Amino acid sequence: MNQAAYFTALDAELRTDGPGCPVLVLDLDRLDHNCAAIRARWSAGKALRIVGKSLPCLPLLAHVMERMHTARQMVFHAPFVLPTLTARPDDQLLVGKPFPIRAVEAMFAADAVPARALAERVTWLIDTRERLAKYAALARAQGLHLRVALEVDVGMRRGGFATPPELAAAIASIEATVPLHVVGLMGYDAHVGATPRLLQTADEAHARACADYRAFVDALPLGARSILNGAGSRTFRRHGADSPLTELAIGSAFVLPARFDGPLLDDLQPALFIAAPVLRATDGTKLPGLEWSAPLWSRALARYERSYFMYGGRYDAVFVWPPELVENKLYGGSYNQTLVNGPAAHAVEVDQHVFLRPNDSEALMLQFGDLWVVRRGRLKARWPVLQPWS
Repeated sequence: MNQAAYFTALDAELRTDGPGCPVLVLDLDRLDHNCAAIRARWSAGKALRIVGKSLPCLPLLAHVMERMHTARQMVFHAPFVLPTLTARPDDQLLVGKPFPIRAVEAMFAADAVPARALAERVTWLIDTRERLAKYAALARAQGLHLRVALEVDVGMRRGGFATPPELAAAIASIEATVPLHVVGLMGYDAHVGATPRLLQTADEAHARACADYRAFVDALPLGARSILNGAGSRTFRRHGADSPLTELAIGSAFVLPARFDGPLLDDLQPALFIAAPVLRATDGTKLPGLEWSAPLWSRALARYERSYFMYGGRYDAVFVWPPELVENKLYGGSYNQTLVNGPAAHAVEVDQHVFLRPNDSEALMLQFGDLWVVRRGRLKARWPVLQPWS
């Protein structure tokens, strides 16, 4: 199905059975295509950990994890831990950033899940000796052993243990009586490919990150290497058999937001769209105080031949349908009603939907309430997203 037919059919479905307000649409056919494409080019011998922050919806996570045959998940937001443990009793969670100790204490104080489940099913991320001491004190207070992974800096320069000797010293500080069990490392390499090419190529940055990671692994006791985690949606396909990682973390690639376009993911399809109804539609472009200039806009550029006020706005997204739509920056942005211009050749009617493609998924997916799930162009379900605040 070409793009015109795809979005025309999706608009008709939403105009019949949709809510009449902006929604986030998830296409299961495209999602399944992406799952299959990722499986087809997966690096043999590497485990997969799904990044929950990029897919913050339990039914969506269940769908992806079933198709990818994994029960490993990475969680980045403290209020998501307890609902995930409750809904998915077989998952093993790795915390993707070091939580403040207050957040972890609150989880242990809650009645949502037993404290033992937090100890057995969650691996907490530690980035400093000071945080190590705080988690050890919590473990003693709970009378439990906690699983911890140590964050290492392989080039991001935003924290974690900076050198193998620093890592070794932290491990040595964990005496046999301290109720913490080191199970591995996490080293994120999102800087690979983002560094200016005049400084180093993506291949050079990847090789250096892997070399740094190997040096950190060498500083680990053999019994503390069950999780050697890293990568991300932009870099996981760089990690082949020679990579020191034993598991790769990905999330956004499954729905392919616009910022993830690139040659490493060129076999994937966008699977997530904002659908926003048009509230008003007029000819020309009239700006307050500059009404006299309306004919000039249309004559100068075809994209200003029509004006539309879209329901909502200021989305971190790009217009994808109808073609050649642009937000009018001179009018000023609005969260309520956004002025959008387009050519008469692709005229939009009142109540018709315009479609935008999110640049990212993790925060934006929490802004619209339920995901509206489609299969073969028909609405099939509404999936609730996780609540961002406890």
